[in-house]
Amino acid sequence: MTSVTLAQSAGDSNQGEGVRNGQQGARSLKRMKREKKVKARASTDHEYLGCYRYNKENGMLLKNGKSFFDKTDQALCRAHCEEYDTAFYALEDGDVCWCPTSPDINDYIIDEVGICDKPCTGDPSIFCGGVSSISMFEYQDVDSSTSTGEYEEDDDDSSGTVQEDDDDSSGTVQEDDDDSSGTVQEDDDDGFSSSTEESVCTNGVSGIESDGVCCEISCGQCGGSGCSMRGNGAASCCTSTILEVGEVCGVAPCII
Repeated sequence: MTSVTLAQSAGDSNQGEGVRNGQQGARSLKRMKREKKVKARASTDHEYLGCYRYNKENGMLLKNGKSFFDKTDQALCRAHCEEYDTAFYALEDGDVCWCPTSPDINDYIIDEVGICDKPCTGDPSIFCGGVSSISMFEYQDVDSSTSTGEYEEDDDDSSGTVQEDDDDSSGTVQEDDDDSSGTVQEDDDDGFSSSTEESVCTNGVSGIESDGVCCEISCGQCGGSGCSMRGNGAASCCTSTILEVGEVCGVAPCII
C-alpha cells in the first residue's frame, strides 16, 4: 500500500506525531492507543485520534470523499468509509468525510494545537477546526446508542471519488451542485459561510456550537498566532462577513 503523509501547517513549532523528540516514527499504533487522553473521551464516539494536517501534494492520502452538509456526526463518515475497508476515517471542517488510505498511523502527522482559523467545528480537544485540519478516527466497537442515523448513498453518486482543483491553496472541499459524478469540489475560496442570521450557541453566547461545545466569535479579532501559523498572515484570514449580536462584522476572526 502506498505510504502517505499529512503535513504540519507552516510555522507550527510543534513536532508531528511521526516526529517526536527527534525520533521519526517513534510512536507505534499500539502505543498511541495506550496514550489516548481524557480529552478524547469528551467525544461522543470514543474513537477520536486527534487533529491532523492534510498535505494536498499527496493525492493518494484521502479518497472517496463525501459531504454531509454541515452535519458534524462522525457516525455518517464511519459508515461511509466502512464500505472502503480503511483503517481510519476522517472529517475535514466537520462535514466533509475522507477515507485515509494508509493503515499505519505513523504515516500521518498530528497537529496538537488544532488551529481554528475559520468558523470552528468544536473544541480542538474534541474536534478539529480550520483550513486543512482533519479530525482522525479509528474503528472500534461503539455502543449502538452513539449512532444518530444510518448512512444512505446518493443514487446519483456513482463513482464515490473526490477531485481537487490544482489551484486550490486551502485544501478544503465542498459539495458540487452537480453530483452526477460523485465528485466533491471547492465552492468558496475563503472557506467561510456567510449568513443572514446571527450565530448563537444554546448558552446565548455568539458563536458556533458543535457537540455541546461553543466556539465564541466576535468582531474585529482577526490575527494572532493561529493566523501566522497558516503562513499567510492576518490579511488572508480576515476576508469574510459574520454577524455578532445582529451587527455585521467586516471580517471574521482567525482565533475563536
